[in-house]
Amino acid sequence: MGRRTKLIAIAASLAVSACDASGGDDPDEPYGKISTNGLPFDADAIASLDTAPLAAARTGESTLLAAETAETLASTEEGRELLRYVSYCALAEHETLVVEDPDGEATHEMPGLIGLAPDWSGSPCDGECQRWVSACLLAHANGQGEPVAMSLRGEHPELAWTPALEDEFEVEEAAFYGNLFAAQPEKYACIGRGLFDGSWAGQSSYLQGRVCGLTGAGCDVETTGTCHSITGDGITDSATCNRSDDGSAYAGCGTQARDRAGETFDEVITVYLRPDGGL
Repeated sequence: MGRRTKLIAIAASLAVSACDASGGDDPDEPYGKISTNGLPFDADAIASLDTAPLAAARTGESTLLAAETAETLASTEEGRELLRYVSYCALAEHETLVVEDPDGEATHEMPGLIGLAPDWSGSPCDGECQRWVSACLLAHANGQGEPVAMSLRGEHPELAWTPALEDEFEVEEAAFYGNLFAAQPEKYACIGRGLFDGSWAGQSSYLQGRVCGLTGAGCDVETTGTCHSITGDGITDSATCNRSDDGSAYAGCGTQARDRAGETFDEVITVYLRPDGGL
């Protein structure tokens, strides 16, 4: 299977690899948003992102017929991959965006799941919507197409989680934030505690596959330093972000390390991994 085919397969199976946070009555059950990264960042596809409503019409309760701007994005293979993740990140689990090819010979169904910006289906994507969707897309970026299972957490109602999920995904990888809709797309990631505390045996092999969140190679993500403060061996590095109220995610992340100068983002997704780093 070629790299492109593999990436499409990953994107198509996203809904299967995720767990809905709407449950959670039993704290021993690992409810929360579990996903698989695998999105290659294509500059032309990113430039085609538009804040106009995703859907032109609704058929029944669950089917959304794509608006012209979404159809334009879906006119290329790279754009369709991006739009799959856009739908997955923005729309609710019960919704599916349906896109028809210009010639009408093929129809693409793009299911929602995480639900970070459900109103975007019928209304323009405002600033908060843009930043949440961007954080989600950045969290799914993968420069080399090596899929890794992730727990997505943040200060958004759809990014809640239970202690059982914390036990399964305990390695804090990175936090992602920015705005891909800006004239000059903003793509930021800070490095989490799990890559410094020795808790993850697969770190070295992972760094070669999940480069987007750590070095920026392949997708030009700007690494802003550590999300948190590190003190050791005579070196002190100030945090780039604030801890969220529950202490297991980040918010208020700045665009520069140490002094947190520049713009600050509250729409942040913190990614946690399994200790073995696998699926």
